[in-house]
Amino acid sequence: MIIYGGTYYGCNETYTLDLNTLDWEQLSVTGDLPPETQQQAAVLDSSNKNLIVFGGMIYTREQEDTLEPPVYESEINIINTIDQFYSRPNIYSNDTYVLNLATNTWLQKEPVNPIPSARSHLAYGYSSRLQKMVIFGGYDGMRLNDTWFYNLQSNEWEFITPTTSLPSDRNSSTIISIDNPSYSYLALFGGYDGSSYLNDLWKFEYYKFNQIADEEININVELGNYPNPFNPTTTIKFSLVEDSNLELSIYNAKGKKVKQFLSDQLSAGQHSIIWNGDDEMGNPVSSGVYFYKLIMNGKIESVKKCLLLK
Repeated sequence: MIIYGGTYYGCNETYTLDLNTLDWEQLSVTGDLPPETQQQAAVLDSSNKNLIVFGGMIYTREQEDTLEPPVYESEINIINTIDQFYSRPNIYSNDTYVLNLATNTWLQKEPVNPIPSARSHLAYGYSSRLQKMVIFGGYDGMRLNDTWFYNLQSNEWEFITPTTSLPSDRNSSTIISIDNPSYSYLALFGGYDGSSYLNDLWKFEYYKFNQIADEEININVELGNYPNPFNPTTTIKFSLVEDSNLELSIYNAKGKKVKQFLSDQLSAGQHSIIWNGDDEMGNPVSSGVYFYKLIMNGKIESVKKCLLLK
């Protein structure tokens, strides 16, 4: 497991977690270290051992040092001075950096134009099948809804013009990549549009966005869970119209498989699986959005979301 950066005043440190010993290690890195940012995009290209980082919001140390809380004289003064203290000017980035995990060396890339505008709070993911980083929307003083692919091998950003309707302008969405040898697409969930939090789900494939309704049912399989939201247990139910080879798995919001329940031949009819909110090792998972994916006869038939609240 690898993590990069953070939110508190920005951070550019990289840590790895050994899942066998549960020991954290801060990587000692060299090269073109990215600036301290928060709410940036960071994706792992595990096949080529690269960490790709884009954008974010930069806080400078000079801004921190010059803003000191004054002496408070009244309740009104407290409110005004706190607003002043925390309303630092935001500087957005559209730089692209790559950390080679084989050598622990950072390199600032200079992609061929065009490149995405500077932004933070963007949705991001990585498609192993396409071997590309994807970003959507974000915030640069205004909320955005554009989509870009980044190809590390050619060092090019590609602006995607979907042939269908787009999700609304938003920041802080989540992207999950659904990849298998015969089928691949990206799922976009939720976000904030400036007035309300969203819980819509969009499917992006072949340059098309399609909104997925919660009540949408595939003609071959019916899939759902109850209760939803849940804590700590939910029952996933599905109904098959014919005998099928089934695989049912749980993924977190970053697209990592958390648990696989079954990979077996099942008969037509009603079936159910109980998930206790744990991973493959039986450890409790954290609160958040999870996706459960049903593959029938080698083809993804349905993906649904559930919310674990603790």
